[in-house]
Amino acid sequence: MTPPPREAVATLFDELAELPDSTRGARLAEIDASDSTLAGELRALFDAERSAGDFLGLLTPVVTTQSP
Repeated sequence: MTPPPREAVATLFDELAELPDSTRGARLAEIDASDSTLAGELRALFDAERSAGDFLGLLTPVVTTQSP
């Protein structure tokens, strides 16, 4: 099967990310009914996001100063 266009995935991911988890599941079910490949890709992205956690929040900023 041909993967869905990246633009469609990105647009729907952004839309779904704004929804509460309970509503997101229902919306994903609607998408799955019409395009299971697209829904699968979206689920994989949300799974990856969950797995990543807040690793960027663990970084501490480094401040350097230079003498004139």
